[in-house]
Amino acid sequence: MELDESSFWLGLVMLASAVPTIVLSVPAGVLADRMATRRLLLISQVLSFGAHLTLAILVVTDVVELWIVIVWAIISGAFTALSTPAQNAILQRLIEMRVMASAVAYNSSIWNSMRIVGPALGGILIAAIGTGQAFFVTAGGFAISIALIASLQLAPHIRDAQGHGDRGLSEGFRYILSRPIFFATIGLSFFTSIFGTSYVVLLPIFADDLLSMSVRADSASWRRQPALGGCWERS
Repeated sequence: MELDESSFWLGLVMLASAVPTIVLSVPAGVLADRMATRRLLLISQVLSFGAHLTLAILVVTDVVELWIVIVWAIISGAFTALSTPAQNAILQRLIEMRVMASAVAYNSSIWNSMRIVGPALGGILIAAIGTGQAFFVTAGGFAISIALIASLQLAPHIRDAQGHGDRGLSEGFRYILSRPIFFATIGLSFFTSIFGTSYVVLLPIFADDLLSMSVRADSASWRRQPALGGCWERS
């Protein structure tokens, strides 16, 4: 929004992040089966930390451009695809199987709660310290994650030497396609993620239009700053 007020570019940035996450998630799952889980998760978090720190520096130094944000979104989406299977795989090594259902439900509740709380906190941070500084805070969160993952002590995990590479990937697809309940569940999740939550992407546009109208009608002491992406500040 600060670089371009167009809803098209806003959606394109989100698409640039989502496509690699979706496309690379299955190969990343195969990679998670072949590599040490903690190591893969640590690598993905370090890469994500570097990506967010780089963007924060570019924003603060005022050299960031729209194409840089799109490239950053693609890279971040790829790192997310890399980390997600490792996160799911490491869970069973941290939690006893008898409480796994409760742990998965608890993890899901935290994830969905943060989808509500996170954007609100992000908005507060941007308003209080600025966009670039907010990315520094995000990078700091990844740094904490790296430290916590590095401190994990996991029991040795015995891996099956068979079913790696293309064979493991094809067997996974055959397993899903042969079980309608899994295929329907994955398809429903994919459909919901693409179409059910797409409104979230356009929330900055809605907020800018609606809140700008509200502020304009409420007080004449606020003036629009086009250079700041249509933000409002008190004169």
